[in-house]
Amino acid sequence: MTYSNIPTIRTVFLVVVMVCAVAAVSMPAAGAAASSERIIDTTTIEPGEQTTVTVRSQLDSEGTGYSFEESFSGPVADAEVTSVTVGDADASTIIETASTNGVVVTLAARDLATTEVAVQYTVTANSSTGTITIADGEASSATAGSSEIAVVANPLRINQSVDVPELSPGETATVTTEIENPRSTVSVTQSFEPAVADATLTGVSRHGESSAGSVDPIVAEADPNGSVTTVEGVELSDTLRLQAELTVPEDATDGTQYTIVGNVTSGAAPQSEATAITNITVVGSPAERYAGADGSVSITDLGAAAGDYAADELSISELATVAAEYAG
Repeated sequence: MTYSNIPTIRTVFLVVVMVCAVAAVSMPAAGAAASSERIIDTTTIEPGEQTTVTVRSQLDSEGTGYSFEESFSGPVADAEVTSVTVGDADASTIIETASTNGVVVTLAARDLATTEVAVQYTVTANSSTGTITIADGEASSATAGSSEIAVVANPLRINQSVDVPELSPGETATVTTEIENPRSTVSVTQSFEPAVADATLTGVSRHGESSAGSVDPIVAEADPNGSVTTVEGVELSDTLRLQAELTVPEDATDGTQYTIVGNVTSGAAPQSEATAITNITVVGSPAERYAGADGSVSITDLGAAAGDYAADELSISELATVAAEYAG
């Protein structure tokens, strides 16, 4: 007896078509990123230290999915994905892996067009020095290019802080800048955006195992746009400390933010370099901040100001201003 195999072939063909159709429905299409940027918190770390990497991509209107892949080379001991967001919400992922070779994230969500996708992860250096290179993976929707993290012993560091992060118009704050692990020559530049009303360098000092005290800089200049300080003769074990007083304009408007960008270079070629950013925000006068709905300061408002002073959240001069408004 002879049997025809045509129905069998037709059945197999239909099964293949159905499988392909299911796969097409279940897998999100790769979205095209209109732009991507990679931000690294600290680009110079010590062996064994960790830094955080954030990649943000703005998707265009053509894609309905997003695939993220980064590759690592160099002295990487570990990596971990810490967050994946779409817009302001946590994203649902079907793949989320990290290793010494890189990071892979695939989103389960669809219809991602014209939204921002942000992937944040940490990279930990191993016990060796060298350069960690991060690059886009072959299957990545993000095209952030490549970035490097220097792994060195005793990396140069800059830290900035401000004693009063919120100022009323015309008030003054002290900005303290500390440089750790300096080489013999240190140059610190700071820019103020927008320009302040006045800026004065009030002190430069070194703090180390063998010596401590004030330092006579080679260059120490400041104006409303920024400052420049150059010091020689410091040691790797020292911490160099700079202090400056900044006064915001009398006509500064409520909500204005003054950004202080500090950059330090140190040593001979190749130089080490580090950057820090600090902000000061202008708020209404102390009396205005504590005044009630009727615009006047009551005994209750004065009590609230006194409580903030006790909690070190208000200066004595600000408390006096509130008290004077209450008394007047």
